[in-house]
Amino acid sequence: MTEYFSAGQIVQLRGYDQIGETCLLVPVRVVEDSPRRTVLYTAEATPIRGRPNLMERILNPDTPVDMSPRKWQDTDFISITYPGDMYSIWAMWKIPERRFQCRYVNIEIPQKRTAVGFETRDLELDVVIRPDLTWYWKDEADYERLTELGYFSPELSNDIRQAGLGAITRLESREEQFNEPWPDWIPDPSWMVPEFPEEWMR
Repeated sequence: MTEYFSAGQIVQLRGYDQIGETCLLVPVRVVEDSPRRTVLYTAEATPIRGRPNLMERILNPDTPVDMSPRKWQDTDFISITYPGDMYSIWAMWKIPERRFQCRYVNIEIPQKRTAVGFETRDLELDVVIRPDLTWYWKDEADYERLTELGYFSPELSNDIRQAGLGAITRLESREEQFNEPWPDWIPDPSWMVPEFPEEWMR
C-alpha cells in the first residue's frame, strides 16, 4: 500500500542522469500528495546541490557531476505531476514581487516515489506557456543535439517530443492541468525556506 506524504512535509527531489548517477538534490515542500497527483513547492533561496552540466559531460565523459551547493534564485514555483505523465507542469512566480511569470512543461522520466521523496531524470526539451496561454518550445537545439550524439535513442527522442505535443494538446483543450487557478496560489506563510540535510550527501 502506497504511503503518501503530508502537506507541508519536506521531502527530497533527486535528479539522476543516464547511468543513474545523482546530479541534483533539492529539499522541496509537499503541497498535495495523493493517488490523483503530487504537487511540490520550491521556494526562492532553497538550497540545492547539483548543477546541470549535461552537455559538457556528454562531450567530455571525464567531466565529473557538479554537486556544488547553490540556491534557487529569482522565482518561486510549484510542480504538478500526474501519475504516468512524462512531464511535470510548473507554475512560476517572479520574486520579490511574486508576479506570475509562466507555466512550464518540464519533460522528464515519470517521477518515481522513494522512501524520502521522489526521483526523476530530466529530458532537456521543455514547453514554456505564457500567462495568456500561448506557448513555445525551450531548449529545442540542445534536445536535437543530444539526439544526434546518441544520448537519446531514436525511440526516446520520439517519446520526448510526443510528451511535449501531448501537453500542448491538453493545454489547447484547457484540460485540468491547465485550467486550474494556480497563478493565484499563495504558500502557507508559516513555511520557512528549508535547510539542506547534510546526510543526503553521505
